[in-house]
Amino acid sequence: MKRLFLFIALNCAILTQLLAAAVDIDLATQVKAAYLFNFARFIEWPKASADQQEPAFNLCIIGDNKIARALDAAKGKDIANRPLIVTLLNNAETALHCQLIFIATPATGLGRAILNDIKDLPILTVIDSGNSGVEDGMITLVLVDGRLRFRVNQPAAQRAGLRIPAQVLKLAENVS
Repeated sequence: MKRLFLFIALNCAILTQLLAAAVDIDLATQVKAAYLFNFARFIEWPKASADQQEPAFNLCIIGDNKIARALDAAKGKDIANRPLIVTLLNNAETALHCQLIFIATPATGLGRAILNDIKDLPILTVIDSGNSGVEDGMITLVLVDGRLRFRVNQPAAQRAGLRIPAQVLKLAENVS
């Protein structure tokens, strides 16, 4: 009995340390991850688009693996009746399998190439405002008075056949 108690206590201590390390993600990153997850849930993709044939909902990230780590808790949750998969992109070819692409600050070159390749495809692009030089996203995350907000480029989303619901547009800092 004493051994069992010691075994359980040791495993609890190890698990606590692992969870503490996994939670070591700053608040701004957690808020960005929450925005991405909710954009994936609420944006409407065209019914006949090729992305509907994908078995999973692919949320792809360029340049920030902290966002991917923050989204680990959401992996496997349903988005449009498909399990969420979070992928770090390192080339433009794999971008065609994504439904949402987040372009973080350090990835300007790859981000620009991917935006050019997918600009009229039904792939939601979300840009971090710190990424100067990449302004062609459908949604841009911006810092306003110390709070993370977002701006919507409605014409870009419409060209790609994506519909951004009124509830999301009401929350936007700016809609063009």
